[in-house]
Amino acid sequence: MSAIEKVKKSCGFVQITSARVSLLCGAMLGVIGCASSPRQTPDPAPAAPQTASAQGNVARSDSAIVMPPLSQFTRMGTGLMYYDVSIGTGLPAVDLREVELHYVGYLESGQIFDNSRTRGQPIKFVLGQGRVIPGWEQGVRGMRPGGQRILVIPPALAYGAAGKPPVIPSNATLIFTLTLISVR
Repeated sequence: MSAIEKVKKSCGFVQITSARVSLLCGAMLGVIGCASSPRQTPDPAPAAPQTASAQGNVARSDSAIVMPPLSQFTRMGTGLMYYDVSIGTGLPAVDLREVELHYVGYLESGQIFDNSRTRGQPIKFVLGQGRVIPGWEQGVRGMRPGGQRILVIPPALAYGAAGKPPVIPSNATLIFTLTLISVR
């Protein structure tokens, strides 16, 4: 049994078929460390039918997290998908405001490729200035300090066909867990 199969078996697994994304619950959601009700928002664009191999699986890590069913992710017309684990309070992130956040980035395989938490250094950038990938520009907008969000970013809103060798392969769908620290 491969390492990925062991993780799937031990922590629960949800597969987002149309986005070609495998969310490994324990690896991803354990980083967030809380389980709040999601904000219920209407789906702004019709999406292709999607299936999930399991719904509401409990992730096992340092804290138990319930992985939301795919129907609770908000799908944007650009293909970006997001899920608010918690909303946060204060001013929302909008263009031309500096945001500070912690993040963990995953490949479809569940492999972590970047983690601001292990470095102990959150990222800061001015939203709407094109300093981060388009998926982040779209996915961070509207978050509030203390809010936690999962982003599923299609290749066109990430690094596309070029990828970012040797870490991010060509046409990779990226998954991020974000925690917004501040908006200035």
